Amino acid sequence: MASNPVWEICERVAEVQALLHDHIECGKDSAADVVAKAQAVLSESELLRALFDVGYFPPNTPPS
Repeated sequence: MASNPVWEICERVAEVQALLHDHIECGKDSAADVVAKAQAVLSESELLRALFDVGYFPPNTPPS
């Protein structure tokens, strides 16, 4: 992945958008599958670190 935290965030958002698009427009996966996959993407340690690095979390919150 990219070393820029903003790109890390953008890449994960794009992944989730693609999941949603495939579900809504194509009926590719069930809603439960989309939610599970989105939760997995949004809980990746690299994403959480990137969110911490850009100041999304309060300064006293350690990354998981």
